Amino acid sequence: MKTFLNIAVLLLLTISVIGCGGDAPVPPQTGDSEMVNFEINVYAGDPDGKKSRIGTLPGDDYFEEPQTQYERMRTLRIIVVRPNGEIEHNEYLYRSIPEAGLGEYHNIRLKVAGGETKQVYVFANEASMFTDGAGSPAYDFNKLTIGSTFPTDEINSLKLSCGAGEPLIDNTGSDKHYLPMTESYSIDIRTPQADGTDLYQSANLFITRATVKFGFFITPVAAPVEPYTIEEFEIQSLGNCEYLLPIDAEYVPAKYPVYFADRYITKYTVPEGSVNKPYSFKPNITVTPETTVGSTIAYAPALYFPETKLASDSKFYIRMRLSGDREYSGMVPLPNLPSLPRNTYVKINIALGLADVDFTVDIMPYAAVPLNPQFGFDELLPRPPVNPGEVPPWVEFP
Repeated sequence: MKTFLNIAVLLLLTISVIGCGGDAPVPPQTGDSEMVNFEINVYAGDPDGKKSRIGTLPGDDYFEEPQTQYERMRTLRIIVVRPNGEIEHNEYLYRSIPEAGLGEYHNIRLKVAGGETKQVYVFANEASMFTDGAGSPAYDFNKLTIGSTFPTDEINSLKLSCGAGEPLIDNTGSDKHYLPMTESYSIDIRTPQADGTDLYQSANLFITRATVKFGFFITPVAAPVEPYTIEEFEIQSLGNCEYLLPIDAEYVPAKYPVYFADRYITKYTVPEGSVNKPYSFKPNITVTPETTVGSTIAYAPALYFPETKLASDSKFYIRMRLSGDREYSGMVPLPNLPSLPRNTYVKINIALGLADVDFTVDIMPYAAVPLNPQFGFDELLPRPPVNPGEVPPWVEFP
């Protein structure tokens, strides 16, 4: 049996649904003349993009509703720290967030001292911030009381981890976990004036999912003579440890000025000692002579991994194993997948035909730009690449 494979790898960031909040924070006890009414809105994006896209890429309706809700914000914590390290606010919000989760949370209103640069920490779904695969959260944020000193070095060094060669979160069974999300910001708060001006300020902050997800979409382009089964997809290799917060991260678009927009990470740091090992996905998908040619078979398990960084001269590889009248196994590098940062969805499209094995790799970020109804993604981000293996010009990695 000869097989043709055409693989496209996409780094997809996600787009938004709008929610609003109602938990009522308690302001600190300071003279009102020195205070600013600070309103925070948080943007996580919505992984169920088919609800809010105008145009779609082929096969992009890969999320299922039971999985999607765990990729949204279910709880949210905002910690505001003054320049001297004093914790000014530590607000935990959950009552106003539905079980289905939110892609955006609006109107978090806090009274803060004016004329200062605040450090603002944003954490979502902290109950799923696991360490060492133990199933217990990495940190108890409730112990950070107002007026106490924020442990900056300790928080920056917190890690999420799992066993080598294992997912960080496995939502394929009955035990489900919302994905951890984090970010931190430096925000200059204006100085309130005696004439009553500069008393209000707002910030639209994005929050970043701390996980990586894979999906495989198989399209037979010719009917096989004999049935065969796709037994395994193996990704080489995935890490087992990451920092809780993005460390040394660089974003496109840039992190500052802060505003709602999807961003992807181009540079980042992982902890020393993170172990990279292969992970094998077991799709067990059978293709027969009766399989409809041109139909797409989706395999997108709810498995989530830490971000991974390889040595400078290393590459990610994918291996596929088929079984039928005989077993076939092939492995190829993914040359334009130079890194695997958090908040990444890696989508692999596989076309199966009756020809020699061939691989082409295409990588595209997804940005939440508004699309006019008269055109869609096929026009904005044309596929496939003009030349096999060509990296599209709209993606640039260092």
